[in-house]
Amino acid sequence: MVAVVALALAAGAAAWFLARDGGETGPADSDIAASAHGRASAADTAARFPAAEPADKDPTTVGGRPRQAAPARVSDEEALALLLQEALEDPVMTGRFSPRELRAELSAEARDDAWHTQIAQDVEALMGALEQDFGDSPTISHIDCRQTLCEVLTVTPQDLIDTPADWTASLQRLGETDDPPFVASHNTAKRLPDGRLLYITYLVR
Repeated sequence: MVAVVALALAAGAAAWFLARDGGETGPADSDIAASAHGRASAADTAARFPAAEPADKDPTTVGGRPRQAAPARVSDEEALALLLQEALEDPVMTGRFSPRELRAELSAEARDDAWHTQIAQDVEALMGALEQDFGDSPTISHIDCRQTLCEVLTVTPQDLIDTPADWTASLQRLGETDDPPFVASHNTAKRLPDGRLLYITYLVR
């Protein structure tokens, strides 16, 4: 009887030690589930809120891609050539005083050096007066005077547009002198991306 009791006590003690050791060395089912849930939550958060890209140390790149250069300023020669082409090819601008018709008439006439010199001197004097009064003036890029028509290409700075120093206002002043070098003018304008205005003008005498 004593032997049976001793065996029973020994078996109970062994079971108690095994249960204790198992609880200390292995995680419970609830701990495993919590750990898996934590990893899933972290992955889900990372997917929804990706880490920000590091700032570019290279000023020539954006997000690892080459940085696009700012568009170059259009030169006066390129802009004036574009204005002429668009004005001459514009199907809406037709009629007796359209740039297309006036340019065709100009091309058919012989050059008038005396009138060319007069227009160039008058315009230069007017631009000098504007420089004194306003600190700036339109830029005269081209003058071509023939028998009855004179073609003038100008560039007006943005800060002079719609002021007395604008090209059209200046041209009006020139035509109101005691001995005006022309009797009428026809203007076509085009605004550049940088805000300046290009004018193609035909003076008529």
